Amino acid sequence: MTEASIRVVTLSVYGPANPDWERRHPLLRTTLRELDADVVALQEVPVDEEFLDDLLGGSSVRASRSGTAEGCSTGRWTGSGPATTTGSSPTWSGRPTRPGSAATTERTRQPGRMSAVDLSDETHVPVTLDDHDHVEGPFFHGTKAVLEVGDELVAGHGSNFEQGRVMNHVYFTTLVMPTAAWGAQLASALAGSDDRGHVYVVEPLGPFEDDPNVTNKRFAGNPTRSYRTRHPLRVVGVLEDWEGHPPEAVRAMLESLDALRAAGQAVIED
Repeated sequence: MTEASIRVVTLSVYGPANPDWERRHPLLRTTLRELDADVVALQEVPVDEEFLDDLLGGSSVRASRSGTAEGCSTGRWTGSGPATTTGSSPTWSGRPTRPGSAATTERTRQPGRMSAVDLSDETHVPVTLDDHDHVEGPFFHGTKAVLEVGDELVAGHGSNFEQGRVMNHVYFTTLVMPTAAWGAQLASALAGSDDRGHVYVVEPLGPFEDDPNVTNKRFAGNPTRSYRTRHPLRVVGVLEDWEGHPPEAVRAMLESLDALRAAGQAVIED
């Protein structure tokens, strides 16, 4: 018997009739296409073919709740076999952070990439300074800085996102996409560079914990797999081939950050 897996994502779109659609639209489109789920369940969305083609792309089978324009489900198989999305894994130069990492072990999920179901992290086991050994690498850090294997990232530098703030922690993740990619691309864009930044494979040299800025905030648990430490991160590899966010998503995120600053809400819990 052949086993098949299905990736499902559900989302309240809060469609174009609602505030802030011009900013949210490209973010939603980019995120849904990146997740590339087999089944997508949308709420608060117009049941309109042109609108859904723009949001999701074509080649899908759709069903909507009768008599309303508020809900839609779509589905598509991404191949002739089981409904499992595959892709080329990121590669890096340097050594892996520990045995059993993505460099030495085959995994069903593409290493360093968020899957659709990860957005609901209800089984999250809290990561604390006293209890963090259950978090497996490899670990990644996105930045504008040009580094080499053996370099160490340390706290005490200025924040890329909040002017005048000196950071007490160094942040890292187990996900290249979307988390480390955001770190690299936003840091570079905020510095006024056309370069997309760099993603490094890192090794934390001391205890670490969940990033409180994203843990149990918009989603339960820590779906972006973001962590922080007061100890150095040692660079053990340079990610040579990584997928980034498209330019329109970066522009939309920068506009969102500007709006938060203007409202006095761009405060980092550090």
